Amino acid sequence: MTDTTLYSADDVSIAECQKYLSGFRVQELKELLKSLGGGQSGKKGDLYMRSMDMLQSGNPKVRKKIREIGRKAAESKRGVQFIVKKKADAPPVVLPATTLPGVVFKAAPFYERNNTILGPIDLVNRSHGAFPCFTKLQFTLTLQELQLLYPAGPSGSSLHPQVLVRFCKKDSTCPQDDYYPPQCYLKANDVPCPLPGYHPLKPEPKSDSVKTSCSPVNITHCLKSSGMALNHVGINWYQSSYSQFCVVVELARPLTVQDMLQKLISKGLQNSSVTQSLVKQKLASSKDGDVSTTTSNLRVSLLCPLGRMRMEHPCRSEQCSHLQCFDAKVYLQMNEKKARWVCPVCDKSALFETLVIDNLFLDICDVSPTDDVEFLEDGTWHPVHKRGICWCVFVHIKITIVSLFCSQKVVDTRKKLHCFK
Repeated sequence: MTDTTLYSADDVSIAECQKYLSGFRVQELKELLKSLGGGQSGKKGDLYMRSMDMLQSGNPKVRKKIREIGRKAAESKRGVQFIVKKKADAPPVVLPATTLPGVVFKAAPFYERNNTILGPIDLVNRSHGAFPCFTKLQFTLTLQELQLLYPAGPSGSSLHPQVLVRFCKKDSTCPQDDYYPPQCYLKANDVPCPLPGYHPLKPEPKSDSVKTSCSPVNITHCLKSSGMALNHVGINWYQSSYSQFCVVVELARPLTVQDMLQKLISKGLQNSSVTQSLVKQKLASSKDGDVSTTTSNLRVSLLCPLGRMRMEHPCRSEQCSHLQCFDAKVYLQMNEKKARWVCPVCDKSALFETLVIDNLFLDICDVSPTDDVEFLEDGTWHPVHKRGICWCVFVHIKITIVSLFCSQKVVDTRKKLHCFK
C-alpha cells in the first residue's frame, strides 16, 4: 500500500522550514537574515516574523538556507534532529472541512452579506505539530459569484462585492464578533493579505474587557478570475491555550457612510414620548452624571461631542441611560476609519444595531436658536441664552481704565508708568 501525505513536494519543504524556524534561537535567526540581506535588529519575535515573511515569499534560496542553518544547529545539539520526509510522488490531499453550523458571526458593520462561500470552519492545525500552526483553505467561485465580483457593465451600487475572510472565537452560545487568532498571518494564492489594523507582534489582551478592533479581511484582489479555478488561503497563527477559533469566507458588498446612515434612518425614529419619560424619570431621581442637574431642570447641549457642531442626526444607543445625543453621521465616519463602537458620552459599547435617532432632539435641533436647552419637570423644554453679565463688567472696567488714562495725559511718562505698576 502506498503512503499518502497531506502535502505536495513544495508544501513538505515549507513545513520542514517551519519546523526549523520554530526551533531557531536568536543566533540562528540573525545568521539567516544576515545571509539573506534582511534586518537583524529587534527581539526574537521580530526576527522570527521577518524570517517567516522571507519563507512565505517562495524563494527556494531561502528554504535552502533555512535547511542549511537548521541542520547545522541540529548537529550541534546532541541527539536533536529535525526530520521531515519528502514524498515528491505523493499527490496533494484535500482535507475535509469541519463545518460548524452552531457558530454564528455577527453582521459585519459597513458590509451587506450576499452569501457564504465556505464555513464556518474549525481552525485546525495541519502542520503536524509544527509551531506556529498552519492550515490551508480551498474553494472555488461559481459563475454567479464571479459575475458579482467582476461585472462586465456598470453596477447599480457604488461599490462592488468583495470576498472576505473572517475569524471569531469558537463559541456557539451567542453570535460572535470578529476576533483574530494570536499572531495571525494570512496569504491568498501566495499573496500576503494584511489584517486591517492588526499588529502581529502586539501582545494579546489578557481579558475580554480590552478588545482589539478586528475587521473582515478583503482577499478579492488575490483571487483567480477564471471560472472554477481553485483558490488557496494559507493561515498561520499561534495556538491559544484559552481559546479556539473558526474561520468563514463570505461574499459581501461594502457600504459607505451614507448607506449606513440611510439604513439607520430606515429603522425609524425613537418616539418623543420615550425621551420625555426619560426626562421626567431623571428629574424625579435627580441623578445623572452627564448633564447639569438641578431640582427642576436638565440642561443638555445640541452640539455633537465628537464634531462640536450642531447635530443633524442626533442619536444614541438604546443601552445608554443619558439624554445627551451625538451626531450619527460623524459617529459612523469615525468608526469607518477605526472601528471602536464606543459611546462618546458614557464610553460604553454602542454598536450600530443598537443606535436610534431621537425624534425629540431632531425637532429641537431644527428650531432651537441656541446650542443649549433645558428640560423641565413636565418634559417640555426651552432654549438657554448666554448671559452677558461678565461681558458688561469687562466693558465697564475697560471704559474706566481708558477714562483714567485720558485724564492723566498731562502727567509725564515716568509718573504714568509708575501709576500703572
